[in-house]
Amino acid sequence: MLWSAAHPTRRELYRQICEELGLEQVAWDEGPSLRHLGEKRVSSAKLEATGFKFFY
Repeated sequence: MLWSAAHPTRRELYRQICEELGLEQVAWDEGPSLRHLGEKRVSSAKLEATGFKFFY
């Protein structure tokens, strides 16, 4: 099920979750081998153009 058109990065999502739960922030490895894993974004523009509505 689709819930939101927002696509935060993992870093942004984990930061928000840590803040909401009062946890220490995640320490990120800035090494080049991990920099581009999993940070892919897609556009929902075509879907929204059909009149599709996301649940928020």
